[in-house]
Amino acid sequence: MRAVRVAMVCVVALLAPRWAAAQAGGDPPAAGGEKPDDGAAKQGDKKDGDQKKKRGKKHRGKKHRRGKKSAAGKDAASKDAAAGKDAAGKDAAGKDDAGADPASKEDDTELPPGVEATPPSTGGPGGAPTGTEENPHAPVTDFDRPVEVEATVAAPVVAVYPIERALRPITLPRRMTEVTLDAPNSFNPYVQSGLLGIHHGITREIQVGLRYGTGTLFDGEYFTGKTVAIDGEYQIFHWLSAQLAVPMMFDPYSVGVTVGAPMKFTVLDRLRFDIFRDLVTFKVSRFAPSVVDAAGNDAQVVADETNSVLEDGEINANAAASWQLQPNMSIEGRFGVKARDFEFQSDSPTMFDLGLIYSSTNKVDIGGRFGFADLNHTDNTFGLWLLAAIRI
Repeated sequence: MRAVRVAMVCVVALLAPRWAAAQAGGDPPAAGGEKPDDGAAKQGDKKDGDQKKKRGKKHRGKKHRRGKKSAAGKDAASKDAAAGKDAAGKDAAGKDDAGADPASKEDDTELPPGVEATPPSTGGPGGAPTGTEENPHAPVTDFDRPVEVEATVAAPVVAVYPIERALRPITLPRRMTEVTLDAPNSFNPYVQSGLLGIHHGITREIQVGLRYGTGTLFDGEYFTGKTVAIDGEYQIFHWLSAQLAVPMMFDPYSVGVTVGAPMKFTVLDRLRFDIFRDLVTFKVSRFAPSVVDAAGNDAQVVADETNSVLEDGEINANAAASWQLQPNMSIEGRFGVKARDFEFQSDSPTMFDLGLIYSSTNKVDIGGRFGFADLNHTDNTFGLWLLAAIRI
């Protein structure tokens, strides 16, 4: 038994190193405790290292040649850009030498094996420029120059209604309302009438309005105003508009239509001419009533009740001129000939008057005119015409 135990110990002593080597992943030692000869393995590793070094040198040589080609391409591109700037009329002589960026040029010196050329800077984190790649001597073009931000925004230009009457448009500006009061009178016999009007500018071209005759005091007798007129005007050009008015009397009912082509011409911003307002009037029902002359309307009613022949209408060829004495004051004159029943005759009513208009602001006018309602009857048609206007 003792001999058997000794034999088992010897076998375990021989197999223990092989088992430990197998567990560690290595080769088992040679029998008898001798290590295997690894000279052949070291020689193979040396050959593999030499081959890897040769491939690395070859690879680095190719990369070095590619770096030289890239540098040559960049040099050619910079030369083309310099030629383009010369063609645009910029002085390249002196700037090519003084303004050249040494850091932007590639170095053609051969690098030792294993050393690679340093690539150009691509900026900071995220590709943001750091300033190291900028050339402080490079010329600044219009494309490189920063755009200055406007400090203030220009306010929209708003048209202002002029205080000078010679410069005022034919129609009221948009959203402006004008209230007028006219009070014509004559002295022999004494005749006093009143006319209240309101007009509004819907747009710069369109104006609408309403006029109402307050009544007429004729030689001590008062005639109630029963007539209104609906007005409309459209500006075709700054010097021409189309006018339409519909005068109506309520008791008895009568209607007329008035059309006109108001024109204005301004010379040297001081002299203004106005023509063809209230040019032609037609009767539509019974007769064409007058908004301002209630006494004349009553006479027309009496003539209609007695079956008298009434006029079909009239032509009012009128003109006005104004001279701007000062920005807030102007002198005006009016002249007109009225053709009753559309016929001009030697005794056709002829109106002439002169006036002075004062404007305290561009929203308030006051003034008056004096003259004759009919130059054929100067003794009983001389009178005074007062007027006022306010705009909001």
